[in-house]
Amino acid sequence: MVKDPVWFVRLRATVALGQLRTVRAISALLLALTDSHRLVRLRAAQALADQDEDGSVIFAAVADTEDAYAIDAYITAAENAGIYGELLEKLRTGGTMEEERRGHLLDIASRKVAPGPGIHPGVSAKPDAVAL
Repeated sequence: MVKDPVWFVRLRATVALGQLRTVRAISALLLALTDSHRLVRLRAAQALADQDEDGSVIFAAVADTEDAYAIDAYITAAENAGIYGELLEKLRTGGTMEEERRGHLLDIASRKVAPGPGIHPGVSAKPDAVAL
């Protein structure tokens, strides 16, 4: 349903998947996070931020999309959900992730660097950047 041609169907599917709060829904929510419709992307970001899974692992998957809009939407949702500080702390302190990977993700999460080439050239993850 997250691939349905009607954006509203994709939106409702995204909302329903987010309410499941299961690891099995995360891949579909990541797909919805890169949807062509803004509202679908925003609800996917909110649903991902509300998941019970480790936020740093979810953020790593979001960053792997290399989609600046998706990354920004997730960071904003994490801020709104009150988990942004926890996300940064997990990226700083480690876990099972390699130090170089954590550092790169921390830079992206801190909005110090653009995520990569992505599908939206000219868009930076930095809030003060302007594409000319």
